[in-house]
Amino acid sequence: MFKYQLEVTTGDMKHAGTMDHIYITIFGSEAQSDRTELDNFGIDFRAGKVGTYIIKTKGSLGELLLVKVEKDPHGFFPEDEWFCSKIVVTNPEGDAILFPCHRWISRGELVELRGGKAVQIFKEDHPLLINHRKKEVMIKKDMYKWEIDDEKLPHHIHFKDVLEFPAELRFSFSKTSEMLNAKRKMAWLDLLNDGKILTTLNTSSGSGRLKYQYVAQHWKDDDFFGYQFLNATNPTVIKRCLELPPNFPVTEEMVKPFLEDGSSLKKEMERGKIFICDQRIMDGIPTRKYNGDCLHVSSGFCLFYLNQEHKLMPVAIQLRQQPSEQNPIFLPSDPEPDWLLAKLFVKSTDVMMYEVVHHLLITHLLAEVFTVATLRNFPVIHPLYKLLVPHFRFTLHINTQSRILLFAPDGTLDRFDYHFWIPNGSLLLCKPPPTNKGQSSMETILETLPNVGETVEFAVMFWLLCDKYSDLVVLGDYPEERFDEPTMKQMIKEFQAELSYLSEAITARNSKLDLPYTYLDPKEIENSVTI
Repeated sequence: MFKYQLEVTTGDMKHAGTMDHIYITIFGSEAQSDRTELDNFGIDFRAGKVGTYIIKTKGSLGELLLVKVEKDPHGFFPEDEWFCSKIVVTNPEGDAILFPCHRWISRGELVELRGGKAVQIFKEDHPLLINHRKKEVMIKKDMYKWEIDDEKLPHHIHFKDVLEFPAELRFSFSKTSEMLNAKRKMAWLDLLNDGKILTTLNTSSGSGRLKYQYVAQHWKDDDFFGYQFLNATNPTVIKRCLELPPNFPVTEEMVKPFLEDGSSLKKEMERGKIFICDQRIMDGIPTRKYNGDCLHVSSGFCLFYLNQEHKLMPVAIQLRQQPSEQNPIFLPSDPEPDWLLAKLFVKSTDVMMYEVVHHLLITHLLAEVFTVATLRNFPVIHPLYKLLVPHFRFTLHINTQSRILLFAPDGTLDRFDYHFWIPNGSLLLCKPPPTNKGQSSMETILETLPNVGETVEFAVMFWLLCDKYSDLVVLGDYPEERFDEPTMKQMIKEFQAELSYLSEAITARNSKLDLPYTYLDPKEIENSVTI
């Protein structure tokens, strides 16, 4: 008689356990076991628990190849999906083989698990495994299909609703519950419509409050405006300027008062201290309508100077691409409302560029391309699947949800710290860019910004998008054990050690800053593209 010991781990997330019957069949290179129910005294499959079971066979099964898992109903208990994390089988010789699962299993469903060691197709040598691999890929290609809305945009998953997804691709129960609670918490503030949401954040604790207060106090300052083009949501759009574009006719006389004494624009360009942000990508883009009128967006230039104090200062702004009398160049010496309004439009366009191009397109939509391609083409035993899939957690869910919300007729297209204070960068401006100087006032600025109700709605959206949830998985953390090879496990440990060192160095540096820069701290970065 041969004994095979099984350690079956149920996931530790909410509702992961089951009351149903679980059956196991072990397939080896020489034989297979009988279909055996896993049944100890009491409730077997509780969330976060490991159950140990013995399967006996008359002869050796040989090399262990597959473990088949089946879930059947138990009496009159209602349907409940079971999250099986992994099964470890120890053979009679004492060798432990990991069979990763990491998925929800429904009633009547049959799941076949491969051993934990990554295998490429040309290294498969057993007919059972070769056929299993081909069958798995065929099923996955049928399950995950491409959808093409526009050939100019990345293709995406064909699902129209997140409820069509397999359960393991959807938000976890805890994340869904926490998001609903956060929405309820914020809803009454939204209904009050009187700015109490801003007071709530202002009286909260932690680094978020510190950054919010700093932004609220300094959003008008030129040095903070320049700082954000290096340290905020969109730090890669400015370029060193060695020659002005012909359609941005800034003169020496315009900017000389803002440069080092005795210097000139030409000299500062040669020194590499002049930078430019060109927003021409937004020129001519149609906008949706708001209260019957098209929304307003600028598409011009902003010129920066790195001064002797190593601060990046804006020195000239043109809000449209083509110069004209109705498109003046605004300067820091202009009346305060004029200069502030010009900066307001530049920052608003910058937020839109970040949200649409860098956040939505380059981050979310491109990540979905790799997600779908991985799910369609790689069996779970493939090394690339094991490597990539942790970085796709919840990506399809948030992207599918976003397509419904963002591309609706009234949809909106996030970094919370800088944009919760709406005047610092609003996605909505209610008046067109100014066409002359000397006619703006603080009242003009207030009329240009969203009203209180719209401001609260934006603030709620930013809060929900950037809130941290209890099931957060940070960069380098791999709670799902997918690799069984000692070499791979050691590489993961070394990678985590490097990230820990970086985090400590960033924390030490931030301790000396008035406004900490935490966004590249590994312990602040999610392991996947999600919210």
